Amino acid sequence: VGVNFNAPGDRMAPDGTLWVDYPAVGGPSPQVSLSIQPPKPTGYRVHSSQVQAKAGEHAWVAASGMTGVSSIKLKVGEPESPPARYAVHLHFAEPEDHQPGERVFDVLLQGKVVAKSLDLTKESGGRLRPLVKRLENVAVTDSILIELNPVKGETTIAGVEVFAE
Repeated sequence: VGVNFNAPGDRMAPDGTLWVDYPAVGGPSPQVSLSIQPPKPTGYRVHSSQVQAKAGEHAWVAASGMTGVSSIKLKVGEPESPPARYAVHLHFAEPEDHQPGERVFDVLLQGKVVAKSLDLTKESGGRLRPLVKRLENVAVTDSILIELNPVKGETTIAGVEVFAE
């Protein structure tokens, strides 16, 4: 499953991943058990034709997102379940005309730093260029916890994609 933040609706990717909009605005969507802090972060949305994506990248995921997010908790199992392994892909795009160093944040997954001082503009190459952090073999019992801690400026995220391994 994929969660596309602030998207205009759900979409099926060519690889078969169902991307659901969050919050749901495009009509009925499959239920995804998700909580975000703060509860109502600022959203952005542009037309996907404005996104400078390479072959295989999902411009439509990068075309929307949320800023100011500090944590995302996605329920995928039950508390008593034995740990399962997942691949977690975190999708980012810089929605504004920031210069390198103006938006920098740490990314944590399950309490562990997976991207220290992520400078989104520098690493992605500029405004509205997709950046995906692919994390494999993530141990999960009941939920996936993603934390975004600002170093400079606000945090931003476009989507989260989860695959059972």
